[in-house]
Amino acid sequence: MNCRTALYPLLSVVFMAGLAGVACIRVSHLMVPAQVGRGHDAQLHCHFNLGGNILYSVKWFKGSREFFRIGPDGTRPQVFPHLSNMTVDIQRSNVSSVYLRNIQRSNAGTYRCEVSCEGPHFETDFREANMSVIDLPLQGPIIINVQTSYLPGERVALNCTSAPSKPMAILQWSIDGEQVGEPYVKRYVDGSIAALATQPSEPNARQSAWQNGRDGDGELADDSVATVGLEFVVDLPKQISSGAFATRRVSCTALVGDIYQSVTHANLSIVDGRPTNKAIATARTPSHLLHSANGSSANGRSSHSTCIALFGCIFHLIRQTAGRYYTAAVP
Repeated sequence: MNCRTALYPLLSVVFMAGLAGVACIRVSHLMVPAQVGRGHDAQLHCHFNLGGNILYSVKWFKGSREFFRIGPDGTRPQVFPHLSNMTVDIQRSNVSSVYLRNIQRSNAGTYRCEVSCEGPHFETDFREANMSVIDLPLQGPIIINVQTSYLPGERVALNCTSAPSKPMAILQWSIDGEQVGEPYVKRYVDGSIAALATQPSEPNARQSAWQNGRDGDGELADDSVATVGLEFVVDLPKQISSGAFATRRVSCTALVGDIYQSVTHANLSIVDGRPTNKAIATARTPSHLLHSANGSSANGRSSHSTCIALFGCIFHLIRQTAGRYYTAAVP
């Protein structure tokens, strides 16, 4: 055993002891939004522990390309937009975070935060996280084919269409707040607007739903529009009386990724068309008016008889007086 071989274990112990006296820098947590709507802003956070070392720089990468670098206490910020097509807001960025503006599809990918400390060790640690970019709908879903009213037993056939999005929206139906599925929900095979080609209602709204404001990275294709049908037979609650009406509320919810949800409601008026049991009105005089009318008639007949009797008495007195006068006048 030569001296060189004997020194190897000793040198290893000395080297490890030297490292033990130096605390390692560590990136503890990287916060990158998993999903961002295209055209929106995003803030990425990098939390690290220097372990007693002095910070040298924090670098941000998208894939293998550096797009932002900053020194201790926010000094020497540098942006490299020509490398990754990033729009960095320096005023809102600092050592622990970077603020990105107007996110586009090309900004989707893997992001890395790399933290380095000063010499002599120049230790470096990093973490990575993925971000996807979603084309969000520009408006909520549209419900078409809603009639003015329905009769009990009539079939309801509605369609709900989402505005364009990538990925395509997931559409869900509910009736009076309760989500419904098969067999009431009709899912079209292609999920496109082809199913609406024969539906004339709401043409302007439907047209704007998939042709509104798509630019920048290109137009969305028709297969980015989802359509789901709803079919069921309406009925009236048992406690509703004949001739009454009720309302059923249907709702269509559009979900895109984990960051978008929009609900559209439609109220269905259900009118009961069954014959009513209402009493037929007659031209019968109310009883209190009958009493009054009968009383008035009796009083009228009584007054008439009294007048005749009085007139007879007066006539009789006149005849008697006239007779006495005539008798006295004859010699």
